[in-house]
Amino acid sequence: MSKTIERSYPTRRDADLAIEHLVQQFGIERTDIFVASAGRDASAGPETEEGRAGAPITVSVDVQSDKQARLIENGLDELS
Repeated sequence: MSKTIERSYPTRRDADLAIEHLVQQFGIERTDIFVASAGRDASAGPETEEGRAGAPITVSVDVQSDKQARLIENGLDELS
């Protein structure tokens, strides 16, 4: 069973940390990780004093088993 896990992060740095966690801790291939702006605003560009550069950034990954999904969800929740 395939399941998509998705989390949003307030900054690009936070999204990058989540991606590294997926790759290093769970062995997810970078090509299987998807990154997108969670809103209509662009998320690229320099960060403001508040650490934000537009809309939150969504990181998603497709996994094939419920067990792997639970492990990844718990791991990503710890980063929040």
